[in-house]
Amino acid sequence: MVDWLDRWKKGTTGWHRSDINPQLIENINQLTKARPQKIFVPLCGASLDMKYLIDQGFHVVGVELSSLAIDRFFNENKIKHKVSKVEDFVLYQGKNIEIYCGDFFKFKKNYLYDASCVYDRAALIALNPDLQRKYVVHLKEILPNSSKILLLTMFYPQNEMEGPPFSVGDDNVEDLFSEFKEIKKISSVNEKESSLKPDDLNLTYLFKNVYLIDL
Repeated sequence: MVDWLDRWKKGTTGWHRSDINPQLIENINQLTKARPQKIFVPLCGASLDMKYLIDQGFHVVGVELSSLAIDRFFNENKIKHKVSKVEDFVLYQGKNIEIYCGDFFKFKKNYLYDASCVYDRAALIALNPDLQRKYVVHLKEILPNSSKILLLTMFYPQNEMEGPPFSVGDDNVEDLFSEFKEIKKISSVNEKESSLKPDDLNLTYLFKNVYLIDL
């Protein structure tokens, strides 16, 4: 996770988008059929997707290792907030949003006591494959029962590009989330170019996949 902090310090955050992810807009209704609820965004960075979720009526709970990313999110979106200490974390709180600054693997279940869904756009694919299984195991431990996960991945020939973001295909998802109740692939698009790194991608193929996973 030291590499994660270094990338935010150096500004080498190729996964950060300057717009709202269209896959979130297209699939947000998969997470809830009723009114919006509390939603967990792991390794949230400074994602504008969180502001979109707030605007849709969700209460966002994020966790992020880099304070630079969190400060950037609140400052760019002009969200008033307060900062306090909660155990191993520094907690940033604004209207309908809480972001815990600290190590995801120390994040506790009681911080998510009434969350019902998860939005993972850049957490799993940002992690080195050696950490991905540890991430999924901890995610399962802290999520309330019957939670739903909207998981976005990228699948490409890993030998053609060094991550992050790392390539995660169907087999990887099935293996990593094998202890979950249901895994459903709801979208798959093969793109030759990606807005994540528009200037230096030269891949044979690039699938952007979306999964709905039930705990």
